[in-house]
Amino acid sequence: MLEEAEVKMLPEAGDLPPDCLVKHPRIERRVRVRYSANLVTLCQKTDACVGDFWWLAQVQNISALGIALVLSHRFEPESILVIEPTVVPPRVARSLEVRVVRAEPHAEEGWCIGCEFTQDLSDEDLKAMLE
Repeated sequence: MLEEAEVKMLPEAGDLPPDCLVKHPRIERRVRVRYSANLVTLCQKTDACVGDFWWLAQVQNISALGIALVLSHRFEPESILVIEPTVVPPRVARSLEVRVVRAEPHAEEGWCIGCEFTQDLSDEDLKAMLE
């Protein structure tokens, strides 16, 4: 049998003093350092057809585990994408596969897409991407 509990209502935001309205910082879950990058890449879903459109994306940051892209197209979380850097360092595979984990409007334009690599980049590959 469930017991009745007293329910207390929280005050409206307008009834709280300003110092109570502090936003809580987002918890940082990243376990690898992310590096700012000035790279341009092409991307599309892995199930795209040969003639399908490739989206141009600016790499915002990159780590051995993931990459953040800014582009004009929104990809849904859980989408699997192929990323092809427009300038490929000789030691890095031509295509990289990622899974979209978040998609948020970008402050200036389009969308910021946070992705995790389906296979982690080696330290050598990461260093080559940043050169």
